[in-house]
Amino acid sequence: MRIVIADLHLTDRYDSRLGEFLSGLTAEADELIINGDLWDEDITEFAGFERAWRPLLQKWAALRTVYLPGNHDTDPLLAEKAWFAAEVLPVYSFTDGSVRFHIEHGHVFDTEGLVRRLVPQPLLGLIAHANRVRTWLWSRLFPFTHSFSETETVQQHSARKLIDADVVIFSHSHKPLADRSSGLYNTGAIMHGQASWLVIDQGAVALRKSTY
Repeated sequence: MRIVIADLHLTDRYDSRLGEFLSGLTAEADELIINGDLWDEDITEFAGFERAWRPLLQKWAALRTVYLPGNHDTDPLLAEKAWFAAEVLPVYSFTDGSVRFHIEHGHVFDTEGLVRRLVPQPLLGLIAHANRVRTWLWSRLFPFTHSFSETETVQQHSARKLIDADVVIFSHSHKPLADRSSGLYNTGAIMHGQASWLVIDQGAVALRKSTY
């Protein structure tokens, strides 16, 4: 069984409730796929994140963990630093049964990357903190959603058409999605007491949601 999680945006502060939830969630996985934005480089450096979350990362190191960086964990030395991952890849493709899978974070299909390159790092940190407050408030009003904007979802539907695979899994938008007709899925996020993730078992994909 494979478990796909993404968009946790962890910092250098350990959250015991979240840590216990993630430990239980991933314990039975044969393979854990982290589809980007595990930690947030706009708020903390990798060393701070790694130190705070080391007990959980040690458990993940005992699994087969595949890490696909997103747009908030872009450290160029991540492949060397992420000791808990068996592989650090931009895209992960594999076949489960007869089903062909393609997994990537999905940020390359929108314009946010260009905007981030134009904004000074100190300002990115302020924006990141403001976004955490905004997404927390939003999660209280509209659970398991990111915003009313459908732009990222539309872009991912368009991108899916370009990828030769039976199932395409993105993240990035924080909006959980299971469109079986097109084979497009989105993990959603694990933040603010709300979690969504994907389970892959014998070629079948299931979207799961929970609170913690």
